[in-house]
This record gives sequence, C-alpha cells and structure tokens, in this order.
Amino acid sequence: MSRNRGDEEGRWVDLSAFNTPGVMRILDIVSISAAVLLILSGVWLYQGTIDFLDSLENMDNASEEQAQSLPNMIEGRWPWEAKLLFDTCEPLNGTWEMPEILHDQDGIFWYPGEVECIWEHNGIGDRSVIAIRNAATSNQDFTVNLSTNNDGNSIEEIGFGSTGNSLSVEANESGLISLVLNAEPQTDYVYATIESSIDSNVSIMLKIILSSGDQHGVHIEEGQRLDVHYRVFIYDTGQLLDEGDLFVTAGEDPMCETDAPWFCYIKGFGWGQVGLDCIDAASCRLDFLGSVTTNTVLLPPDLAYKNRDDRPEANNQWLQFELNLNRLYV
Repeated sequence: MSRNRGDEEGRWVDLSAFNTPGVMRILDIVSISAAVLLILSGVWLYQGTIDFLDSLENMDNASEEQAQSLPNMIEGRWPWEAKLLFDTCEPLNGTWEMPEILHDQDGIFWYPGEVECIWEHNGIGDRSVIAIRNAATSNQDFTVNLSTNNDGNSIEEIGFGSTGNSLSVEANESGLISLVLNAEPQTDYVYATIESSIDSNVSIMLKIILSSGDQHGVHIEEGQRLDVHYRVFIYDTGQLLDEGDLFVTAGEDPMCETDAPWFCYIKGFGWGQVGLDCIDAASCRLDFLGSVTTNTVLLPPDLAYKNRDDRPEANNQWLQFELNLNRLYV
C-alpha cells in the first residue's frame, strides 16, 4: 500500500483519510449550499438595483411635482421675466427655441424661458432699458442687481438711471428700469438678476451682451422732450402699421398722470426713446441733422396695445418700432 511521506519530513500530507463517503457527502452539501447562497445573493443584488433605480425615478418625479406645486410658481416657473427693450433678444444660452409666432404665446409669459440680449452702446452716458413682466396675480416689488459673471461681483461701469434699481409692478403688468453706461466696460457680458418680494431666495436672470458701436456725444435721457420719426410694424407679420413724426417725452412722462391735455402714448413708446444718440448738443437741436442712430425696440402687448379696442389691428400684438431723433427740445 502506498502512502505519502509523513510529518517527519514536513513536506507531504496524507489525504487518503478524506476520501471517504461521509466526507464526500459533507463536501457535496457544502458545495450545494454555496451555490444556493450565490443564486440568492444574485437575486438580492438584482432586486436591490431595481429598487435603487425606482427610488431615483421617484425622487425626480417628486422634485418635478414639488416644483409644480410651489404656491408662487406658474407652470413650473417663477412668475416674472425680463428683457431689454431692444429687439436683440434670443434664448439664454440656446436652452430653448424662440417661437415662430410670438402672438401665439399663452399670454402668461412673454417667452418660454430666460433670454440674453445685445446692447450696442455708443459711448459713455448711453442708456438702455430693462422691461420686467409681473406674471403673478398679485403685485410684486422687484430689485435688479448687476454683476460681471453671475457670481455677485458688482460692476461699476454700468449703473441705473432715474428709476434706480427697484420698482413695483401691478399684477399682470410690466415695468421698466433704465441702465446707464458710466465708463467703458471691461467685460463682454453683464448679468442682471431680478429678485421679487414674493420670494427673496430666488431670482431670474437676464444676460446682457455688450457691443461697442460708434461713439457719440449726446444720449437721450429720461424726461427729455424730443421730436422723433417712427415706423411701427406688427412683429409677427412684418406689416407696416404706421409712420410719422411725434412730439414725445423719453421715459415716463409725469404729465400723463394728470388730467391736463398732453401728448400721451403707450408706455413702451416713450421708453423706446431712451438711449437715442446724436453727435453733439448743437446738432441735436437742428431738425433732421442730429440723429445718428436708430432704436429698434420690440414691445410685448402689455407695453403696447393690450386689450385696446381703439386699435383693433394692433390689439394684443407684439409691435416693433424703428425710432430716429428729429430734434431735441429740452
């Protein structure tokens, strides 16, 4: 009978003792048990993965439902938005598509999302106007803050005009805030964050792209009285509605708050004059010689002829105005 060398040499072990039916039966049971455990572990791991993925989906759905259910939101959006008055606005960072027909919007918001707008400025002192819409069913107080890179760093080159940086807007109406160029900007972008009194923890953003045009000496400010040439179109169709010359006050005209007879127009028309330019103070006062720029502004219905039966062809339409300075009076 053969055998392995024993323990005295320390290198060979006799395994024949394990080769018995009892031991083999035990090993078979252990092997079967291990296989069963592996199968159960796989089932448990698979079920755990499915449960984890379901929980993630439920969290996403819960977040969406929570956003929709917040009392201050409308259709998942905060109930205010902003744009420059200029007809230079596009979807912010290309995150949504501009509707082909703006008139077909649902009437709650101007646009489907936030926008970025170009301001082509024409020298220190030039001005532009931010329009803010209150889409809520209650009045809101708004505050506008400017920064260079959307992280709160303030910008000194651009400030606010006569309006300051805050205003109150009635429900389902719009207000306007003027910007003034105090110095040559050192950045290509300015971010305007608009905060509301209904929730101080949130804000919407307007990205302003700065573009330097020809430099001119005089820029129309709020409160100045002037004579302008205008052309007005229905924006969605390109139809020319009217053309002519009018005496107008740039910005808000305090005379229109009185009962005195005066030249009062739609709100957006007066504000569209802000930022018109001419070469110098003398040429500004010479008929048809001073104007060197055209303001092309795009007015949403609530800054134009919203619900106005006396202008049926323009009622609730987006209007595009081309504005040129004829003469500056004061």
